[in-house]
Amino acid sequence: MLDQETRTCLSVAGGKTLEMKEEQAERMVLTEKIKTDLELFCKMAKEQKDHLQTAKVTWKQLQEVRARFRPKQQGFQREMKEFADILDESVTAEMETPILIPLLGSFHTCRIMHFQTAFNAL
Repeated sequence: MLDQETRTCLSVAGGKTLEMKEEQAERMVLTEKIKTDLELFCKMAKEQKDHLQTAKVTWKQLQEVRARFRPKQQGFQREMKEFADILDESVTAEMETPILIPLLGSFHTCRIMHFQTAFNAL
């Protein structure tokens, strides 16, 4: 009888040991999976950090280019305004200058009062 009880206890203990081994194996598999996932996450995070750093450097370079370009652009705009003013003065002066127009074999003096009117007549 003692022998029977011992066998029963060993059989129950052996089943529990088998369950524990299976649980341990499952935990090991899950642990390896988590470890692999964590390594992948760390690798992706490093790549994203590198991309972010590259983007920051590029952004800074573009800001520097923009800062160098802005004064040139403003200078160009000033020159364009000066040229436009000079052209306006020139056109205005020409409009007020008497010109001789041949008319029926003789010359007549007239003033061009408005550049656009003279241009439209052409």
